[in-house]
Amino acid sequence: MMRFEVDRARDLFYRGLPLVEQVPAEVRVEVDLFARGGLAVLGKIERLDYNVWHRRPSLVKWEKAALFVGAVWRRWRGRAGPPAEA
Repeated sequence: MMRFEVDRARDLFYRGLPLVEQVPAEVRVEVDLFARGGLAVLGKIERLDYNVWHRRPSLVKWEKAALFVGAVWRRWRGRAGPPAEA
């Protein structure tokens, strides 16, 4: 069941990424971070073999920083683009 939900959530995040370009410019970085952070956490859940009760999936500081830098870079470049594989 967890695998199904992770796959479903990932699909929704990917389908929503093009919408980043349609929100007001002042919130694009935040919306981009939300989607890509969600995708990163889904990757963590997969690597935990979907056992989120044994260990909580979370991003470490450098992963959060990388997501932030990527979002700012995409904003500066003026495009959302596809996410890097987590």
